[in-house]
Amino acid sequence: MATLSTEVASKFRSCLFVLSALFQQGPAVAEILGARVLGSLTDGQEPADFWIQIQSLGQLLRADLDLMI
Repeated sequence: MATLSTEVASKFRSCLFVLSALFQQGPAVAEILGARVLGSLTDGQEPADFWIQIQSLGQLLRADLDLMI
């Protein structure tokens, strides 16, 4: 079994922390971003769904972590 260097293990833990934060705090962050964007929309524009974007980023990060393992 291969072992990870301390540096790689540390970066891996950091990525897991970011992933955890994305999914635990993502809905609140999406709500804040949505509120900021609402004021700048012109007639007929739909607000972005930031939660879907946050989930997508999390899924990409999880897939990359899975590939590294």
